[in-house]
Amino acid sequence: MSGLLRQYKGNMRDALAAYNAGPGDLAAGYGYADTILARAREPQSAVAGGGASGSSLGGLLSWPGEVVGFFTSADRALGGLSQITLALFQPSTYIRIALGGLAVILLIMGLFALGKAVQA
Repeated sequence: MSGLLRQYKGNMRDALAAYNAGPGDLAAGYGYADTILARAREPQSAVAGGGASGSSLGGLLSWPGEVVGFFTSADRALGGLSQITLALFQPSTYIRIALGGLAVILLIMGLFALGKAVQA
């Protein structure tokens, strides 16, 4: 959610709509976003971290802003380390390493067999 809030410059309605329907179809998610904002007694123009139209994002939305801020700060602090960690633990990474090792072994065996054939 913090990434969506950054992408939509704090616009809670757009971020909630993108969360529900995907970033490519905000119109489909506006019903969900409007319901959440209405239950929190926030206007559709609510903006995270500052507020719009007099909204301070109190009520139900006051704590998500603090949580989002925490995770945004942690994400910035970790930076590329989190991306490297995620890449290392993808199953496809291990498959590529195994296939690369197999390719090297087959190459060495082929060169060895070629050497034997040339000597004969």
